[in-house]
Amino acid sequence: MKRRANNEGSIYQRKSDGRWVVHFPMPGRSKPIVAYCKSEQEAVEKLHELITAYKTGTYVDPNDITLGEWLQRWMSVYMEGEISDNWYARKLDLIRLHIEPYDISQTALQKLISADIKLHYKKLLKTGKKVKVKDEAGNIQVRLTGLAPQTVKHIHNILKPALQQAVYEGLIVKNPIDKVKAPKVTKTREPRILTEDELKKYLDELLHHRLYAAFVLELCTGLRRGELLGLKWTDIDIYTQDNKTIAVITIQRQVLRVRNIDKPGSSLQYSGLKTKSSFRSIVLPLCAITELQAHKQRQEQEKRLAGASYNDEGLVFCTALGKKLDIRRLYEIHCRALERAGIKHTAFHNLRHTVATLLLEKGESIKTIQDLLGHADASTSLNIYSHVLNRMKAASAERMNGIIESVLPTNTDQQTDNNNPEM
Repeated sequence: MKRRANNEGSIYQRKSDGRWVVHFPMPGRSKPIVAYCKSEQEAVEKLHELITAYKTGTYVDPNDITLGEWLQRWMSVYMEGEISDNWYARKLDLIRLHIEPYDISQTALQKLISADIKLHYKKLLKTGKKVKVKDEAGNIQVRLTGLAPQTVKHIHNILKPALQQAVYEGLIVKNPIDKVKAPKVTKTREPRILTEDELKKYLDELLHHRLYAAFVLELCTGLRRGELLGLKWTDIDIYTQDNKTIAVITIQRQVLRVRNIDKPGSSLQYSGLKTKSSFRSIVLPLCAITELQAHKQRQEQEKRLAGASYNDEGLVFCTALGKKLDIRRLYEIHCRALERAGIKHTAFHNLRHTVATLLLEKGESIKTIQDLLGHADASTSLNIYSHVLNRMKAASAERMNGIIESVLPTNTDQQTDNNNPEM
């Protein structure tokens, strides 16, 4: 046995099988660390590695926990209850669909390297999505296509904090994802905004629908769909001031379709708002107040007709029996109105962009737009509507051109006076 000073460990060769043994009594551990090596040189290097790890505080006990096992533990311990149920279920889906079926899931955390993660991203971007298509005979075929970069970025945003927590808990020495960049997400197109003429045709098609007021309110406020459907009558304050009717709505919840965690399927649930700045109050224009008052009367009639079958949750926009409305139902109504009006399709969410764009083009400030839409800061609004602002800058330049042209000297034959030192 080759003896060393205290806390420096020792190495020796076993007579039974000739292997070299590293014995290191690391302070703070109840049992010494014992490692077996094939040669004396390997044992010396292993002991040096243990001493260095002890002195630098980077030693971690060997473990065989895999990435897949750790992600499940991390989700249940650190994520459940800390994020919205919908986002929690979404993260579970991303792990189940895009990590667990792959080899990387079975890789031990301590053997996981940056190249493994980068290679996994490449696989997902190339063949990470299954799509069903019909062949010429009408048979359903499953083909592989690439995941959207944004989806892979979501996966990156799951792995990074999960692996960092593994570092904090002493399961791995360093985070292998630190040297890996998330896929670059490029904006492929600008949202399609409805013109004022298109809005008139759109609303004409919705005029006699029982939820007409919902679309009027949307086009007056730019609410998110869940915020619109989560609005209750108690959130609306209508009063008279200086002989004028004023209405203020307070946004404080949303209705979302949430994936069930403990069973298949989903359900409509009240949920918190997207960000702190989403909690806001909005003053309504008179046209929205008028439609809300008419909608209230129609809803009271629906209550009387339904009688005991009515499930009154105090919602402004709900089913004829008072139940929560699905955001998909709102989207269906929206799509049919566009089709009947002969308007090119645009997402319901683009009504929100339409509100902001029309207001900006009429001269509204970006700060007001930020407050109206519930953006966290003005930079978010500036980034989203930069294309509108650029158009406004161009229009401003044209107006300035008209102003300057009107005051420019009309004598085009004027020549520079080279003898004038002031020129």
